[in-house]
Amino acid sequence: MSQAMGGVKPPESGGADEWRERVRQLTVLLEAVRSLHGEMDPERLPGLLTEEARRLAGAQGAVLYLLDRKAGRLTAQLGENPEAPRVSMSLEEGIAGLTARTGRAHIVSDAPADSRFSPALDRATGVPTASLVSVPVTNRRGEVLAVLQARNRTGGPFSVGDAEVLSALALQAASALENAQLYGQVRVHVERLSRLLEVGKAINAEMDLDALLALIVERATRLLQADRSSLFLVDREKKELWTKVAEGLATTEIRIPLGTGIAGTVAVSGETVNIADAYADARFNPEVDRKTGYRTRTILCLPMRDKAGDILGVFQVLNKREGVFGKEDEEVLSAVASQAAIALENARLYDDLKQAYDRIKQLDQAKSDFLANISHELRTPLTPVIGYMDMMASEALGPITEHQRKGLEVMQQSVDRMRHLVEDLLSFVRMEQRQLTLQAGPFEVGTFVAEVVASQRPKAQGKGLPLTVQVPDEPLLVKGDRGELVRVLAHLIDNAIKFTNKGEVTVSAAPVTTEGGRPAVEITVRDTGMGIPPGEEERIFQRFYQVDASSTRRYGGTGLGLAIVKEIVEAHGSRIVVETAPGKGSRFSFRLTLLRPAA
Repeated sequence: MSQAMGGVKPPESGGADEWRERVRQLTVLLEAVRSLHGEMDPERLPGLLTEEARRLAGAQGAVLYLLDRKAGRLTAQLGENPEAPRVSMSLEEGIAGLTARTGRAHIVSDAPADSRFSPALDRATGVPTASLVSVPVTNRRGEVLAVLQARNRTGGPFSVGDAEVLSALALQAASALENAQLYGQVRVHVERLSRLLEVGKAINAEMDLDALLALIVERATRLLQADRSSLFLVDREKKELWTKVAEGLATTEIRIPLGTGIAGTVAVSGETVNIADAYADARFNPEVDRKTGYRTRTILCLPMRDKAGDILGVFQVLNKREGVFGKEDEEVLSAVASQAAIALENARLYDDLKQAYDRIKQLDQAKSDFLANISHELRTPLTPVIGYMDMMASEALGPITEHQRKGLEVMQQSVDRMRHLVEDLLSFVRMEQRQLTLQAGPFEVGTFVAEVVASQRPKAQGKGLPLTVQVPDEPLLVKGDRGELVRVLAHLIDNAIKFTNKGEVTVSAAPVTTEGGRPAVEITVRDTGMGIPPGEEERIFQRFYQVDASSTRRYGGTGLGLAIVKEIVEAHGSRIVVETAPGKGSRFSFRLTLLRPAA
């Protein structure tokens, strides 16, 4: 199965975990951009790019196919060594050829079953491809320069999100590849390009917007051996240029109408202006010189464009210390402007993500506070209700009829269910606020399992399901918080009963030896229910997650049970393991430290 993508789209808003993953990916992306733009060797760049792509997508491997447009072929060098094997194919071959021809990203979930898939890379590496994501590397003119592929994602199939971040990386890779090719063609300018590289590293490492603007201006001034520099940004709503950074001027902000003065003219025309004598040019406004006492002699002014070609701002550099600004200075400032545009967009993206993440943290805290308050508010009236119902059931308040007793039993079941829901919410709040404190001690595991199973047996009997217990005859002592572990096992059994319509549920405990050679007891809950779809094994432990959106309506529950199980088990230094297959049931297990056989 393959999926073609016309363009990358922002992900839909998700939970805190989803946002944290996106922040992680974008942090890795920003690091990759810095690395790519810091590597100017065309022989090393492909290896660096594929490693960053593999890390970004969480894949087992990645490959970069460079396009030879004249020959109509894609070629991948499998290693930095010139003698390393190569893979070459025409544009009519494989998913890479399809990506190069269409200029679109493609996701293939089952590569061997796709008729368009070429096994050439598999033969060269000896590693079979199960799934892949393929994105074009295009320059600003929309021309395909290469194809970037990631193979065999760990932890599940590739997603649209993986294609999005790889496409974002490919956008930067195109610029990096072109810069590297340019560097190889003009090696006589190594010193100049080395200085540009230092500037690029510096500005790409700065994420604060105001500090970034100041750094760019300072580096541009030094690089061009000028007196002063300004970096104006375009305010399209007010149709003005503005800057907070203008060396030598005692002001916090300057605003210039678009089309006014040298900078305003460049912002509209998009053309580079190089003036050897400022006072001889009619576009120059000497008013600032008169106010500051500064004498402008030479001016170099050029636009700064984003990846779409739109003008983000204008660079203006004043007074070359020796002579006038030449073509080489124009090239240097243009290169700085290109890197500055990337850095500014990254800084804005980082700032937007930081604000969004801070907002999510605030909302998450508000959610936790709300759940804590509502849970306590629900718990308070439940306590007397439960008490009076127990008194009525025991006839402490007077005799009741059989019909009334049955009604009370139904009410007690509903109240008991509500009590468990409230307890789950309170447990969730404690975990969110890192207030889960274990009171660990020794207890006998067989008795523990039997007690929890007994509390869950009425539920199983209500569905006609056998609930079997298998524990050793020999008493075994384990260490843990018995109260919290009761919640764990109760949730696992309840979950097994809930999603099993026929067959049986088995709860067992058995001594095992861990990989480190330590004795332990493995507690297992096995059912013959519907099982869990492939790829959902980890997601079922996410808070509020349901495999099927209709599960809550059909089976009830908050979607917190397995999340609570995971938190408590991991707090014990263990982990919850799930083995499952759709239609064949599930097996959940965890291990506790074995102290010794009970006396």
